[in-house]
Amino acid sequence: MEFGFNYLPSVGLVEDFSPYWIENKWTAEQVETDMLIMRSLGARWVRFHIMPVDYRQDGHSGVSPDAYPGLIRAGIEKARRAGLSIHLDLHSDDFAALDIDLVMKRAEEFGPQVDVLQIINECYALWNDEKNLARMDEIFRLLSQGGYCRNLCFDLMPEQVETARRRFPVLYENLSLLPIHAYCPHHSWDIADVDRLIDDYIPRYAVFGKPLAITETNISGGLRGGAFASDESKTAAWRRFMDRLAAETEVKAVFHHCFRNKMSWREYGHSQCGVLHCCGYPKTVEAVLYRESALKYLPADDPLKSVQAEVDLSDGEDTSGHCVTAGLTNLTDVVQSGSYRLLVNGSALETGVSRVGLKAFETLRIDSIPGIEQRLKPGVNHVILLWEGDGSRVGSVRRSVVSWTSSIIPMPVVVDGGPERLPGVQYLADYKAIAGFLNDYASRADIHVTNAAWFDTELAFRLQNVIQGLTGGAPSIRPMLLPCDKRSDAAIIIAQSRNNYLAQLLENSIPSDYRTSVKRQGIVALLDYPFTGKELLVGEWNPSRVLYCGAYDDDALKAVVYDLIRRIWPVEVPVSLLDYADLVHLAGSGERRLRMRVVPGRYRLVVKAGSVNGSGGYETVVRVPACSFEGVIDHEIGRSLVSEINVAEENLEIAVQSGAHPFSISTLELHDIVFGVSDRRYYFNRRRNLDLDYQGFRWIAEDFSEG
Repeated sequence: MEFGFNYLPSVGLVEDFSPYWIENKWTAEQVETDMLIMRSLGARWVRFHIMPVDYRQDGHSGVSPDAYPGLIRAGIEKARRAGLSIHLDLHSDDFAALDIDLVMKRAEEFGPQVDVLQIINECYALWNDEKNLARMDEIFRLLSQGGYCRNLCFDLMPEQVETARRRFPVLYENLSLLPIHAYCPHHSWDIADVDRLIDDYIPRYAVFGKPLAITETNISGGLRGGAFASDESKTAAWRRFMDRLAAETEVKAVFHHCFRNKMSWREYGHSQCGVLHCCGYPKTVEAVLYRESALKYLPADDPLKSVQAEVDLSDGEDTSGHCVTAGLTNLTDVVQSGSYRLLVNGSALETGVSRVGLKAFETLRIDSIPGIEQRLKPGVNHVILLWEGDGSRVGSVRRSVVSWTSSIIPMPVVVDGGPERLPGVQYLADYKAIAGFLNDYASRADIHVTNAAWFDTELAFRLQNVIQGLTGGAPSIRPMLLPCDKRSDAAIIIAQSRNNYLAQLLENSIPSDYRTSVKRQGIVALLDYPFTGKELLVGEWNPSRVLYCGAYDDDALKAVVYDLIRRIWPVEVPVSLLDYADLVHLAGSGERRLRMRVVPGRYRLVVKAGSVNGSGGYETVVRVPACSFEGVIDHEIGRSLVSEINVAEENLEIAVQSGAHPFSISTLELHDIVFGVSDRRYYFNRRRNLDLDYQGFRWIAEDFSEG
């Protein structure tokens, strides 16, 4: 049984703090490091995703659509060099609008480099309609005839596989494997979940006699609640699941979803189910459990069975106090010849590549390595020892032996008092006092939120990741404080004051002019003994200091937490504040207009519109009067409008006009183009349903929500 990872660099490596700023860390160096880390954990596969197939249609926040295919191609090449096989998923949320010619183009681009090509991910309801199966049959026929990839698949439920076998035998025959997604329905794994999957679910696929691959599962269990699962429950359930999979099923591969936690909201909420933290530091339980399983069931032909690599980065208070030691051991009774190199934070040391022949059971120690201090930096550091043995090729993949260690060199937390405050944010505390609190308590003070499924938890995860990247410590996140539960002597509380009773208690300690009862007003306050005299309400817990980030609603709370993060997080991207004017109703015209202030220059405009109540077959016109630009969105085809515009003045107006039917704007983005590349420095992405009652031309504008 082989192991792999799902890898979405467009989400996991892009820190999305829209509408204020975005930081894109998707670089070739970072991808190479990630691929080598995967290999060090025992992985033999990586599963990339191209979503959508037409990456110009929607794009990816922070990533240029022009750069996207090159980044994916580089990622595949880095994965190959690290010794990983490739599973590539070409996905589109709108299968009816999927352009077969575009699928063939992507297959021509990437197919020869990948081992498994998948079309469409998790759209199970589509295959209840045989017309869609017939369309997939056509795609598979073309892919097979083109010879772009020898292994093809798509996600099906067992009963749909049976329909394909009866009604579309060629499609069924072209299914090289059956992908399975194995998640639990609860917040975390339990033994009943494991047994249900092994005894009831997977056997329904096994009856077809095709190779099986679990293309998505994870150690945490439930995607949203799994972040709060106990280490004990995760450990027991994962080990049982892997042991039963290996012993009792025909599953050939297991892909962990995902490789790292995400800073971004853009997939499925506060997803903290990776084996690495967002900052790239290994998670204590998940990384160990994954490697344990991968090595336990590693095929005998893997070079990791022949050569053992070890690397260690000793701790120190600063970069000069660190040193690297490494070693290679031949685990066999024959000579192992090859070469090794050391990489620190993606760069090879000056020692370069060294050739060596390891005698039977010999250990080579690599100590006193020069140049290490110059490669280390404050924050997270990765040191990798890479061994490439002569003739260590398995099939078409040259498997490598990799050892990886990671260390965080702490840096003091400094609160920058310079940046202009984000709109609606107030500080009832001195910046130096906040910095003192974070340095003293942040890595061990709990972060309290209202509910695990609410947006304040997403914000807590972001602040937690930033604190960890700075100090190496990660405060726990606790939803719904229980009465009579003793806690630490300090706390961070992130909450909406309208629905969190701890926040409501804190409001009594705040001057009335700063309280968050006024909609969209937010506050950062440092409070001493705020719960004194209120022990009956909060049990025996009475922290001496509380850092309170509070607001009335999600948008205001986002501004509060983001303002604090950008003052302590050393990002090197400009923060541009956009003035979001209201969409103004022009009576009787059937038109909506958005006005905003931007810096003059070239921009990429992305607008995606959808029908309301299923109506379709009409067009929406988008106009930018100052640029004499006009574009049309065809709802029946379902495409987005993407165009470059030149803005000469600070005041920009965008007009949207529908035909005879109601419509909605699902996405409107404006991206700055710097030096001809979409850099996304200036970003606009907010969603509002614009439902037009075309009989009375009455506009109903709902509140903005996160895009």
